[in-house]
Amino acid sequence: MLTRAFAVLKKRLGLLARAGGEAVWDGGPGACVALVDRAGRLRDLSDGAAPVLGAPRARLIGRDFTSLFRSEDRPAVERALSLGGAAGRIVCALAEPAPEGAPRRVEVATSLRADGSRAALILDRNEEIEEAAALRAEAEAARREAKERADLLADLSHEMRTPLNAVIGFAEAMNEETYGPLGHAKYAEYARHIRASGGHLLDLVSSILDLAKIEADRFSLKRERTDVGALVEECAGMVRLAAERAGLALDVEIEEELPESFLDPRAVRQILLNLLSNAVKFTSDGGVTLKALREGDEIVLVVRDTGVGMSKAELAKLGARFTAAHGDGVRGAKGAGLGLALAFALAELHGGSMKLDSAPGEGVTARVRLPIAAPAAPARVRRLSSGRGEEADAHARKPAILTQLERIEAYRRERASAA
Repeated sequence: MLTRAFAVLKKRLGLLARAGGEAVWDGGPGACVALVDRAGRLRDLSDGAAPVLGAPRARLIGRDFTSLFRSEDRPAVERALSLGGAAGRIVCALAEPAPEGAPRRVEVATSLRADGSRAALILDRNEEIEEAAALRAEAEAARREAKERADLLADLSHEMRTPLNAVIGFAEAMNEETYGPLGHAKYAEYARHIRASGGHLLDLVSSILDLAKIEADRFSLKRERTDVGALVEECAGMVRLAAERAGLALDVEIEEELPESFLDPRAVRQILLNLLSNAVKFTSDGGVTLKALREGDEIVLVVRDTGVGMSKAELAKLGARFTAAHGDGVRGAKGAGLGLALAFALAELHGGSMKLDSAPGEGVTARVRLPIAAPAAPARVRRLSSGRGEEADAHARKPAILTQLERIEAYRRERASAA
């Protein structure tokens, strides 16, 4: 629309130049007309000059025309004045910045007049340039989001492929009675592996569905009066056996007389179990500490481990984003990063927050803050997306179709690395 308006204004400018008169047309909204003498000084300006040029008309008359513009743009302005016509049209910035300090960007078109002077049309282009920049930013964000969603699906396809291959491979072995009639001890082992793989798949699918509901604003918390201390003890009990098998100490510290809090116990349980599972997964020796305390109007839950830790770059990839920044656990345990993404989202849904502090070799401290009372308005969650590296790309390129023996062998390799 501005381009069309500019064409109309420039046509009128040409008529003005050919007329050679001294009356200066006002230029219209967001535009002004300047008359420049042969020496390059401003002879006259239209009444609408002040909003466009950022200075009153009286202060500008008599100045060198090129001095209106930034020093780096002045040679181009001077060439435009000398050439006129189609060659005398440029986009540049004024020397006088806008009130907020941003540059005033304008388009200048010049025309030669019969007496050798110049007429210059100056059109404010700030709004158009800002709109174009905003559109470019939105398009880039949309491209980035589309790529992240595709990356997420590729990551999940790899994460789900291993247990699926195990289930199919062991089931085919039992169906074909590879080790003889059913009843052989090997089949009981295969049944346990199928059950474990099925449980892992169920956890993955449940997390994916919860994340999808949260992103679509269709996940609602079921708040109730919750004994936070009892809930923390319950979560510690659920992971204690896994910690002991890994040779880790699990210490629980609960502040006395914690108040009942208006929380969704299932969601808080999921936050704690995800954090505790990650702590065990990435800690080779030492231990894990779980604390619950009150700070002001908030309940603070802290999970600290003595594991491998994370660098600042790895921490920056986390936030509320889907990412596998950690990679594999110290005992070969796999993870798609869904647990952390879900923990961040569930904390934010409560109107709270979650923060991670870490350094390589110094473990990770996760601090979850949850309001004791429910917030007046429902909280919203930042958009979830994917962070993914070249290793995931390599996994995504692996063939999905495996034979029965290949499935079993792949599963055995996974189990061996975990052991």
